[in-house]
Amino acid sequence: MKTFFSRILIFLWLLIGFTMVRGDNLPSGNNLFRSSSDSVMFYEERYQQGLQSGDTARAIVCLIALGEIHSHLAQYSQSYDCLWHALLLADNYRDTLLLTRVHTGIGWLYSFYERRDEAFRHFNIAIQLAKHLVTQQSAPVNDLISGYYGLATFYRELHDTEGARRYLDSCYLYVNQVPAGSIVGAYLDAELAYNYIQKRDYQEALRLIATLRSRFENHQPTYLVLLDAFEGDAYKGNGDYQKSEDLYMQALAVANQYHSHTNYIPEIYERLADLYFMTGNYRKAYENLNAAKAKSEALFDSRSLNNRPLLEITDAFRKVKEEKQQLVQEQRLKQLEQEDRINVLRNLLLLGALVVVVLIFWGYLRFIKMKHRAKEEFSLKSRELEQKNSLELLELKNRELASSALRLIEKDKMLLDLKKHLSDDQSSQDLAAIKGVIRGITVSNNQNWEEFEARFVEVNDKFYRTLKDKHPDLTPGDLKLCALIKLNFNSKEMAGLLGIGVESVHTIRYRLRRKLGLTRKDNLTEYLFQMDGQE
Repeated sequence: MKTFFSRILIFLWLLIGFTMVRGDNLPSGNNLFRSSSDSVMFYEERYQQGLQSGDTARAIVCLIALGEIHSHLAQYSQSYDCLWHALLLADNYRDTLLLTRVHTGIGWLYSFYERRDEAFRHFNIAIQLAKHLVTQQSAPVNDLISGYYGLATFYRELHDTEGARRYLDSCYLYVNQVPAGSIVGAYLDAELAYNYIQKRDYQEALRLIATLRSRFENHQPTYLVLLDAFEGDAYKGNGDYQKSEDLYMQALAVANQYHSHTNYIPEIYERLADLYFMTGNYRKAYENLNAAKAKSEALFDSRSLNNRPLLEITDAFRKVKEEKQQLVQEQRLKQLEQEDRINVLRNLLLLGALVVVVLIFWGYLRFIKMKHRAKEEFSLKSRELEQKNSLELLELKNRELASSALRLIEKDKMLLDLKKHLSDDQSSQDLAAIKGVIRGITVSNNQNWEEFEARFVEVNDKFYRTLKDKHPDLTPGDLKLCALIKLNFNSKEMAGLLGIGVESVHTIRYRLRRKLGLTRKDNLTEYLFQMDGQE
């Protein structure tokens, strides 16, 4: 169901717009609204006469007037048909003034059915055309006021009070140029009064409405339907509910008296329902809501045969203009096809060039990547080879070290055997000489170990450092044993180099395993070999 103020849009334009388009030979406003059927017949006859005599301007004016009358009677489909026919004729006739008025009327219809984009577009077209005409003094200022007035009510429908007041102020800029005796200023003041109501300045609204009542009673009594509704809103805002009820009922009586503004009757019923609800009279509130619903469905519901065609707005004017432009478009299409072929060839060349550039760039990136990969592989292989050579060199030195140690053991053993032999066989020798030789034969295990350890540390520096860092509680004797184990000496060879028995070697090996935290499952030799790979 439309809001109350969405339904006053069309009528307010009709009242202002009709005074703008009415010629001297047209009936007055009062006669129009007192006898709508006679007015329709009058304008239809004048429309046919205009077509027959070739007076296109008269035909357009009559169509605009018919559109206003049908809209006033809530016959919106017929109103739309009249206005789009008027637009087609005005467009062909190239009459800017009539185009201005038709665009304004169509803007109201689109706005009424919430086609906001289209409404705004038509209102703006009307304003721009009117500005041009007023500047050239080729049209009355009323047409420009009508366009601004349409946008003022349009923004009010969007609940933009400031926007509505801004366009209303634009109307007031030109109202002093309106001919004396015109009622246009009264419509603007009525809209201003409603603006005050929206801002809850009810006293100022009531004051302004009081100055307008006599003007409408004398010149346009049918507009009292709206004025009474506005005043009822103001009194309701002030809390005077009885006065508000009387004014709403008075508005209904005026509508029934003149058989006009029937499209506002549902909203007046809604206002009454809201008033009764506020005062606690729920039965009357319910009755008025039902009345509003029934009246609204009859006038505005999409099922109404009267309005269904408008809800489907086919916009025949656009179709006609499209047909006119079709030939031009076909010629343009041929030109565009030629241009498209050229563009396709140009795009193919650009695409080919782009593909070549991409392939070159991709090949360059691939070359850089392969070069970088080859460099990394070479560096890796170099490090592996260097590490391999280092290990082989270390192994070679350790073998030489082990051989040297074994030779020391053999030398000491040989000297001990010689000393023992000389000591046992002294029968045929010079005893003094033999004793001197025996005293000269000395075996120093400590001196042998110091020489061995110095060479071992020099070759296996990393092994010693890692072992000491990981097990700082190892004694010099433990370190000696670890060095011999790393060189794969067996227990007998260790005993000879350390100057102890084989059983003692087993004992110190057991103690070493405990210090290193090894279990029976752990291999002592493998554990010590791992020290070369740790830091």
